[in-house]
Amino acid sequence: MCFWTYYKGRINRAQACSSLLQGVLPGHESSKGIARIAPLRAGICSSVRHTGYESVTGVAWVACAVVLRRFGNAKGSHGSPFATQDCFSSCTSGHEHATEGSLVSASRSVPASTQGALLGAPRRYAYDTPSLYKDIYHTSHDITLQLTPAMAAAHAPAAFDLGAWEAQLDLGPQKDDSRLEVYLVTLARVLASTLAAAPHLRDVTTLSREEVRAAVWDALENPAASASGAGRPRSTDAGPLVLKMLVVMEKHADGSIHFHVAVKLSSQQRFLAAKRTLLSRHGLASHWPSTHTQWWSALRYCMYTSDKKPVVDADRLCWSAPGSEFDPFEDAQERFIAKAWNQRREKKAAEAPATKQKETFGKLDFNALVELKNLKTKKRVLEYVQDHGTAAMQAFCAKHQRRIQEYLEDAREWSQARAAAQFEKKSDWQVLLEAADTACPQGTACLYAEAARSFFAAHQASFSAVRLAASLRAIIMKGPSKDVRVPFLVGATNTGKSTIVESFDALFGEENVFHLPAETDNKGGALREWLQDKRFVFWDEFEPLLFISKGVMPKSQFLKAFNGQVFTIQMNQRTNDGNKTFKWTRGAVFTAKSKELWSLRDGITLEDVSHIQSRVELFHCSGQIKKRPGGIPQCRHCLATWIRDFAAQHDANGIVAAPIAQEPSAQIAGLEALLETARVSKELQAELVAEIADLGTIHVRELAREDWQSLNVWSRLREMERRRILNACDL
Repeated sequence: MCFWTYYKGRINRAQACSSLLQGVLPGHESSKGIARIAPLRAGICSSVRHTGYESVTGVAWVACAVVLRRFGNAKGSHGSPFATQDCFSSCTSGHEHATEGSLVSASRSVPASTQGALLGAPRRYAYDTPSLYKDIYHTSHDITLQLTPAMAAAHAPAAFDLGAWEAQLDLGPQKDDSRLEVYLVTLARVLASTLAAAPHLRDVTTLSREEVRAAVWDALENPAASASGAGRPRSTDAGPLVLKMLVVMEKHADGSIHFHVAVKLSSQQRFLAAKRTLLSRHGLASHWPSTHTQWWSALRYCMYTSDKKPVVDADRLCWSAPGSEFDPFEDAQERFIAKAWNQRREKKAAEAPATKQKETFGKLDFNALVELKNLKTKKRVLEYVQDHGTAAMQAFCAKHQRRIQEYLEDAREWSQARAAAQFEKKSDWQVLLEAADTACPQGTACLYAEAARSFFAAHQASFSAVRLAASLRAIIMKGPSKDVRVPFLVGATNTGKSTIVESFDALFGEENVFHLPAETDNKGGALREWLQDKRFVFWDEFEPLLFISKGVMPKSQFLKAFNGQVFTIQMNQRTNDGNKTFKWTRGAVFTAKSKELWSLRDGITLEDVSHIQSRVELFHCSGQIKKRPGGIPQCRHCLATWIRDFAAQHDANGIVAAPIAQEPSAQIAGLEALLETARVSKELQAELVAEIADLGTIHVRELAREDWQSLNVWSRLREMERRRILNACDL
């Protein structure tokens, strides 16, 4: 049961080998346990003597058959020491030096009936057949090295002095304790005299690029146990270790060849186990220098020509694990790092007098300097350059002195490009969820969190936090449309309507939020900034009728912009050919004072007001909150947390848009008679009652004309219904 115990993870491969060597399985030291293992040892040794295999690899093939015969219940003659050779011959025939690839390929060609005979009970051992053969082969190989001491001594890697071979070829420094994610492996030629003295070695001139790749991959993914049996086999739960590989073949002046293999791993690993496995299992001597620690550096060595290497392999082999993209040209480019770039510039400047080369300083040098020295203002740049700059640096800044502020903006954008690109790939809702999942740096002392609790407590008679959170979630995820309206918080001064939502600047970044244009910008350019990759619209103290009447934003633009439709933004015709079409599909929120918010302006009719109101969802802030000197600091974490949690509560509660209709007379005096007189449709009465109740109304006569027009449902009433309501209230 040794192999199946190993398969089930109870012992590792080294323990399995040792158990077979000693004839005792851990946990089965009884005479019965020893009796079970003894036949396997005897069978392997007998098979070696009977078949005359002379290589360790060949013994491993035989061991595969014996193991499958012993534990797969394959039927054969018990009198023959190698009864399974006939049924396994398609796997062993013609393979002097079997590899993982050849074994898997051969095993796939075995008929299903033969595989069933070899495996015996597929239901009991539900393993993928090629994977089963491969792992048994590796394990058997290690076992035979211990079970056949004479053969192991005759063909052991010790007969080949690997260190002397590496020194002879001058393959570069190799640190045995290196722990890297990138390796550039060299498989160099072995002299004919060395091959004759060490028959287990393979001649690299006979190998293909794919064979080299498969051998190196196998050595890294399935390293052999050490001679001492120490250590544990690598766990495959974390996914593949080898992510990318590049194999190139290079020729010497005498026509002989060698291989370079660039390997990118998923984590830092030592190489000694893989190097040992390449030699013992695949007969390949390898060198693992530590000179290339970056993936791009290893690729450039293999792909780019140089004075010493004018020709490179045009038929290079590229391989990547499933899910890992590999573009060798892109991966071979060095990433921009400000510190490294600045160090190279300083080195060139120091060497310039000796090499008689002119020192240079360009825009990219400026970007690296600004990022590395944290020079954020023009004055700080000029100070640093005058005190510490080289002649070329001073000449550059003096020549472009008027443009340094512009260059600083470019440098800031350059340094933040990678983070900005990653941020751009995320959806707005994903950004909010990530902020909510991150703990607030202020903890329980966060002033914004306290202000949010006070805000919802003060306005609970007008609207709930659940309703506001659901409305914000909808607009962030879907953008404005006929079904999703923009949340509009209205109320008197000191109600907290701006404080509760201004943290969207901190959530998306102030530069990514489109703020309210100036009232005086009525020449057609107020909306141009909207085109600059904004993620959110936050218009604080926004009076739509005032903006429309002053021409800052025409009525048609507002109605289309916040209805999910395409509209046109006027551009400067001196620098643009025509205007820009635009469609807003992301989040937005408005705030405004409620006083005279819907008072008619020049050129605006009641019907226009109804259309504008149909684009927003009003939240009346009727309470008051305690004013804090200095204001409330923004907090993206707590903002995201209450939106996420209250929106989830909205889903859990099963809240619907329209509240259940109640008897009007039971809520607001005079409303039942008014609705009857105005003959308002039954479908809209429930919503009308709920919104009027949210205002804290006791009697219908308390409502002014502006109050009626501010209701969300007002725009959905028919024109005559609106007139009858206003006439009945003497408005």
